[in-house]
Amino acid sequence: MTLLNHLTPEAVSVDLKAPSRDGVLSEMVELLRNGGRLPDAAAALEAVRHRELQGSTGCGSGVAVPHARVAGLKQPMVAVGISRKGVDFAAVDGQPVNIFFLVLGPQNAPESFLKLLSQIARLVRVPEVRGRLSSCGSATEVIELIRDESAPI
Repeated sequence: MTLLNHLTPEAVSVDLKAPSRDGVLSEMVELLRNGGRLPDAAAALEAVRHRELQGSTGCGSGVAVPHARVAGLKQPMVAVGISRKGVDFAAVDGQPVNIFFLVLGPQNAPESFLKLLSQIARLVRVPEVRGRLSSCGSATEVIELIRDESAPI
């Protein structure tokens, strides 16, 4: 299972508009809903908001990985969003976030959920990759970059 198995072009936005953390969460969940794969967007948004109340998923260096396990999901889902202005996401380094990966997983499959989070962490730990992600101009570019950077060496 790879990140790309759970990411579709419809679930990528290179121009998030929301100026707030809650707005970004809503916009990201909406990407998955519009792709037709999310059975209950309201439940997903509630789960992600609840997770954020436990502690920000802003991991620093301009990246946040909001995530939650959601009842009724049959497989993990991923959305990617880029904010050109950056958003105050209460990140650990206090810096605005401009790269977002939303990960939703089934409640009964924690291993696949954790595997996706780990793959994202490996992807964004490299400053050059973060810079290239921030500069992507289309969903296709984002997916191609993830494909290139996820390929085994």
